[in-house]
Amino acid sequence: MHAGPTADDQRVDALHIDREGARHDFKAGGGPNRPAAHGADLPQIRRIRRGRFASQFKDLKRPPKIEQKPILEQDEDETSGRGGGHVSLGRKCVSFDISAKPGGCQHRPRQGRGGISQRKRRSMSSKPIHIGIVYFPGMTQLDVTGPFEVLARLPNARVHLLWKRIEPIVSDVGLPLLPTTTFGECPDLDIFCIGGGPGMTSIMGDDEVISFVREKGGSTRYVTSICAGSLVLGSAGLLTGYRSACHWLMRDMLASFGAIAVDQRVVVDRNRISGGGVTAGVDFAFRVAAEVCGEDVAKRLQLFLEYQPEPPFDITVQNAPSELLEKIKSDSQPWLRARQAAVDRAAEKLRSRKPVSA
Repeated sequence: MHAGPTADDQRVDALHIDREGARHDFKAGGGPNRPAAHGADLPQIRRIRRGRFASQFKDLKRPPKIEQKPILEQDEDETSGRGGGHVSLGRKCVSFDISAKPGGCQHRPRQGRGGISQRKRRSMSSKPIHIGIVYFPGMTQLDVTGPFEVLARLPNARVHLLWKRIEPIVSDVGLPLLPTTTFGECPDLDIFCIGGGPGMTSIMGDDEVISFVREKGGSTRYVTSICAGSLVLGSAGLLTGYRSACHWLMRDMLASFGAIAVDQRVVVDRNRISGGGVTAGVDFAFRVAAEVCGEDVAKRLQLFLEYQPEPPFDITVQNAPSELLEKIKSDSQPWLRARQAAVDRAAEKLRSRKPVSA
């Protein structure tokens, strides 16, 4: 006999896209990283209905500590010749020649603004690569799930999906996601990554989140972002004096944090790597893979994942009609004003803090 909803049922059932009281309305095709499309409203996403999703989590407590195995492990019988490995796909494992050389990642140090200096690089042939990806309510999941698909396949990768608590969060368009590691349990990272989404308007003013981004981002080897996630890095003081990409609708806001906005799909400035809007995250991830493990590994991953985009329409920010660009900007003004206000508040807080060392 069903005994009624548990406390965890009720907690998950009452989950809102924005927990702090602010509620976002999402238009069809819209959201902060995607302009609203000509008026067709999607239903407001207020709560997860019991029976569709929450019931799957009715016994959710705190999951046991998960020890991730290396995504790619070298076979001893193969490493005497060409590089070989197992790419873990769920519970199955398939052999795939992915490493450029036996032993995993092989660095080719780069100097100056185009990459991290040789002094800061270290061999990653046997050591785990700890990758932290920040989750938050109202995030645009494609900003980081595209990169996750690539980066999780790097040799010896350990991926940590980070949030304050181990509990389901919901993306800007209603996709439930589950973090794996709390801020307090986050280990030292090699790669720190954050994306954007309407929820960032709240987290840019959240001292706990910004302190965490500032601490972990300030101590990691690679500080990275996709889309408007660069504004969160800016809020933490991690982009002052650095070149950065951002979603085209918010690129100008980077100047509030002393960052240099660049109209490129992927930007590398020393150990800061940033991607443009949403789908640029996949291009970004292959660039990060090349920086961390070398171009041969990145190229093999690109082939394995069959990344060869062919957009159905030849339309970009660079070639779109000016009237269409202006219409999108006009339709986006309500949430752009809210985003600008959050940026202004975060910039004011930043000015009162000590600068983060590079």
